[in-house]
Amino acid sequence: MSEAAVKEPGDFLEYLGAETGNLLVSLNNHRVEFEMFSRVDHLYRTALGAGPFSSEDDLIIPQLFLLVHYQYWHSAATFLRCHLSDALASMRKAIEAGLTAYRIIEDRPSQIQYVKRDKSFLSHKRYFNKVWKTDPDAYPLARPLLNHWDACSQYGSHADVDTFFYRVDLPDADSPMLRLHYFQHSKNRWEFGWHFLMLVYTFVIILKVFEKYLVHEKALLPEGWAKSIPEVGKNVEDLIEEAKRRAKSEKP
Repeated sequence: MSEAAVKEPGDFLEYLGAETGNLLVSLNNHRVEFEMFSRVDHLYRTALGAGPFSSEDDLIIPQLFLLVHYQYWHSAATFLRCHLSDALASMRKAIEAGLTAYRIIEDRPSQIQYVKRDKSFLSHKRYFNKVWKTDPDAYPLARPLLNHWDACSQYGSHADVDTFFYRVDLPDADSPMLRLHYFQHSKNRWEFGWHFLMLVYTFVIILKVFEKYLVHEKALLPEGWAKSIPEVGKNVEDLIEEAKRRAKSEKP
């Protein structure tokens, strides 16, 4: 079953209408997945409403948190409109913001380097790999985030062949031309749901990055909020595994 509109838009207004149609179909077909998105979003919004969120000498981490939450909404809205690769590009920005916050939370003086555009903040992978050579246990949340960052970079951030994943029809004998789709299709509803849940799970990991700052350093949120993060994360993981299993067993 295709999640995206069957007919490609003929003009811009049709394109906008198709986007809206895709969004409504996605929300209707993936109520369980969207409920999980909402549960994670509730944790983010609880933190946003916990204020006072920052002081004049401590603005970087709150701003990064706001950027992450914006990208959570933007990437989900983009995904549900069947722009899968574009959603990954948005998620990549959130991961970079999360990794930046991670470094600053664990090493507060580094925020001065960040403001001064220190080169070490231009390549998180290089920085963390260097740290792990001397301390393999440092920054444990960075490992899964960098794995997700790699996937986002491969399928969502560059104009190479992988960016066309799900976007093209392979040529047949009568036509040597590749056809590029404006909307991206999954093989079935379970595969679409699995990918959407992976997006949600990435933001669960990023939320965990901010726990030390929000709960232990600033005392803006109670321990119960922190305990909810792994609980929701486990629920998302279970749904991912179920969706994977059903995606493999169900024919397109």
